[in-house]
Amino acid sequence: MELEEIYRRDLNLLVALKVLVEEGSVSQAAVRLNLSQSATSRVLGRLRDLLGDPLFTRQGQRIIPTSKALEICKQIDQPLESFRQLLTPSEFNPYYCNERFLIATTDYAMQTILPYALPKIYQLAPNISLEFAPLQHESLFKQLSTDKVDMAICRPTGSVTPLHQEVLGPVGVSCLVSKHHPLADKRYRLKITLMRLMQ
Repeated sequence: MELEEIYRRDLNLLVALKVLVEEGSVSQAAVRLNLSQSATSRVLGRLRDLLGDPLFTRQGQRIIPTSKALEICKQIDQPLESFRQLLTPSEFNPYYCNERFLIATTDYAMQTILPYALPKIYQLAPNISLEFAPLQHESLFKQLSTDKVDMAICRPTGSVTPLHQEVLGPVGVSCLVSKHHPLADKRYRLKITLMRLMQ
């Protein structure tokens, strides 16, 4: 195929194919592509016409890619990654960033971490907009993949694979009592009591 013929094709359809294969759902792919579900269904129809294959079969609420869809997705994986790197700025300067970020976080982080972190963040990136949402441990992956949450501040209760994570730092826990409390001068007994409480 000549370059002129490729130019006349909508190569965005190949991005949509990759997202559809990854999500296995038209509705979830629509969220990632920022399209309505009906528009995503029309995109799938155009893909079928372009590639001459059904590409997916329905199985309950899921769509299962055909062998040709998987083969094409594998073939376009590296070219799409090359385009992504080509279009990504080589150097990121937070001062000029004017994006909106949605952060899922816990009440603990809102009260202890963010009050100290936010002034520094806005100093480095004064033009960004931050919004916060309650973190849901049981659906953390869904929040970060289909609910448009950009990042989460939390202590995961389970595996976060394939999500990327960075440790912000250790969290210490202290037990405080009044200096007049019976245990105040009995550190050993207090230590034993705490160990029993933590078991």
